[in-house]
Amino acid sequence: VLLNHLDNKDYWDPFKERKLAHPVTDGETLTHLLKASLGTGILSMPYAFRNAGLTGGIFLTVLVAVICTHCSYILVQCGHVLYRRTKVTSMSFADIGEVAFAKGPAWGRRYARFARICILLGLFLAYFGTCSVYTVIIAKNFSKVINHYTGTELDIRVYISAFLIPLILLSWVPNLKSLAPVSMVANLLMGTGLGITFYYIVWDLHKPMEMPQIADISTMPTFFSIVIFAIEAIGVVSVDLMHISYGAFPLTRHLTTCYTNGKISCRVSGNTP
Repeated sequence: VLLNHLDNKDYWDPFKERKLAHPVTDGETLTHLLKASLGTGILSMPYAFRNAGLTGGIFLTVLVAVICTHCSYILVQCGHVLYRRTKVTSMSFADIGEVAFAKGPAWGRRYARFARICILLGLFLAYFGTCSVYTVIIAKNFSKVINHYTGTELDIRVYISAFLIPLILLSWVPNLKSLAPVSMVANLLMGTGLGITFYYIVWDLHKPMEMPQIADISTMPTFFSIVIFAIEAIGVVSVDLMHISYGAFPLTRHLTTCYTNGKISCRVSGNTP
């Protein structure tokens, strides 16, 4: 529970004490959040709704979005509490997990190091796989476009190798402040691409009542896996929200509200079969 300690002279504010070499502004944080959460996974939502039904897909997408955003919010809130308990101004996702166990009930303190290892391993497996998949998707898209306009057919490994250089250069950018313009350009390009895609999707639509409203339960795992892939980005979102500047409590609440609404609206709007 967040308390107002303005009248307490002994109150230690980690955000006033935080000294970031390159703090990000509210707008830059929102830009990174949009880039982290809203991606090409939206284009897979029609297939997800096919496996859940139109009505079932809408309600379940809202449910998944709320749960994912709530978990992100709880992570940030835990970080705020642990900052004050440990007199530390910032922590990573793994730091929060380890310190939460170390400062928690006696029975769980022995598992603090194990919790950190599990978080790091989970993040590595999730984002190594995600980045690998996205590299293949980018290479395939470029391959199809170049083949269509030039008739040149190259092995997809050639495109993957070519993209390795710019991807490595981007990974060497040391702070989120410098990446903010890149995220903004990426958001504009993504928005343009999604707008063009939706323009062609909405032609010759079926009547909503003629579509399956609830799918068989055996296809629900496919639905949830696609939706979580399209929505969840805790490894990136946690970094964004942990690097905001002073005044983070109201900012976190506002950004979380925008984050939740953006997730729900964008995912539900992409449900056209």
